[in-house]
Amino acid sequence: MHILAQALQDLHEYGTSATIGIEDSRPCALEYSYNAPWLRDGRSLSFRPTMHGVLTGVVTDANDGKPIAGAKIRLAGGWRALLTGEDGSFHIQVPDDLYSVQAVKDHYGTFHRSWVSVGWNHVTRLDIALTTGRVAADADEMTLVMPPESQRSGRFTLTNDGGDTPFTVVGDPTQTWLSAAPATGTLTTGTSTAVTVNASSTGMRPGTVRTGRLVVRSDSGREPEPEIEVKVVVPEE
Repeated sequence: MHILAQALQDLHEYGTSATIGIEDSRPCALEYSYNAPWLRDGRSLSFRPTMHGVLTGVVTDANDGKPIAGAKIRLAGGWRALLTGEDGSFHIQVPDDLYSVQAVKDHYGTFHRSWVSVGWNHVTRLDIALTTGRVAADADEMTLVMPPESQRSGRFTLTNDGGDTPFTVVGDPTQTWLSAAPATGTLTTGTSTAVTVNASSTGMRPGTVRTGRLVVRSDSGREPEPEIEVKVVVPEE
């Protein structure tokens, strides 16, 4: 037992159980050794930064200024893409140089900037605001009352408070009794357009209800697909 205890003490003194590296508060570690006796009496270890810098920033929605999680950041030159965190932030260590930076996210415009300088031993900050539409409908439901074998129309308005965006109004292909016009178009910043809903009661009997759904699709980052529920009611005779 004495020999074993002495051996363990010697191993401890020689640093067998030591882990050596640099770690920050996130934590993000640069590990040099793990449970290995690299440091002994009279031996030291120093860390020196290489010719690298850090590119960092936050990606936000240009409409509301809130962070965008999951935006993809690409650097030209073969560097792997990385995704922004829940707080919209990104960090990447690269050799000091000039870079072309791109940021993309579904339903948002693409950001691109050339000649971004990342200096040695410096942190370069590049905050990015992605443009996007902000299309909203003034109604989420509509009820059309009509007799059997008839047609009726209703209307809702689309408004865009964000960047320019195309839009389409689509329904289930099996809903042949329901359509919208215009079904496609473009909404520029600050504009609105009226959409006419056409519905039919063909094949319905008195006292029945038919329900369908229209979906508005656009390049609106926060709510890309608002829905409008449409009911056709044929009252009792």
